[in-house]
Amino acid sequence: MATYKNVSLDEMHGVLSSYGMEAATFDGCKEVVYVKTIKHLGKLLQLRVFTGIEGTGSRKCGSDAIRVVMFAKQGEKDVIVGMTRRVHRTEGWEKNLRSRLDNDWRKCLPRICKKCGAPMREIKKPNMHFFGCSNYPECKYTEEVDSTVAKTPSKTAPAGDPEVLCPTCGQPMVQRRGKYGDFYGCSDFPNCRGTRKVADVERMKEKNADDARDAECDEIGELNAEADLEAAAFFHLT
Repeated sequence: MATYKNVSLDEMHGVLSSYGMEAATFDGCKEVVYVKTIKHLGKLLQLRVFTGIEGTGSRKCGSDAIRVVMFAKQGEKDVIVGMTRRVHRTEGWEKNLRSRLDNDWRKCLPRICKKCGAPMREIKKPNMHFFGCSNYPECKYTEEVDSTVAKTPSKTAPAGDPEVLCPTCGQPMVQRRGKYGDFYGCSDFPNCRGTRKVADVERMKEKNADDARDAECDEIGELNAEADLEAAAFFHLT
């Protein structure tokens, strides 16, 4: 098991200042933050390192890690864009942090929304991992995470129920559990956000089953009628 390391402010400053980063303060943020302005695809971004240091030393063991995060201006707000990188406060923290700042910080650079031109941000939730426009909800454009920008490729989309088709795109749907209970969501999420209520799907399945039984009865009736005609014809000929 890795051993927790209490990183001092002097140690942290020695690393981050060598990358041209400067300490900054933000309202509501107690920990020491270092920042550096970066220009990317014509947009000014700010790379921030949240050090986990309050005062002159690290927070207690078990608190959050050192985080390397990219921010962009969205109106009057600063919003997180791209991907966040983490460094655990263990014996190898300096080497790992330098690796993030030498190479991995580029993975924090955001994609640009193809619909409105705003930077995109990484969205991670249970069973969900995708990029969404930072201009949400005004812009709802999304993109899948792929191996060229993510360390771990996104999960393969579930196959879905072929009997329950998405009302938006026609793909099979998957039963999911959300904040307000169970529902059916499109298997092509996040590209498609079509949903159905469980009650509606159950009613639809019951109707389909009834229709299938009716069709089967009709078919049996037609076969019996044909058999009766054939039998009558046979006895008539004989």
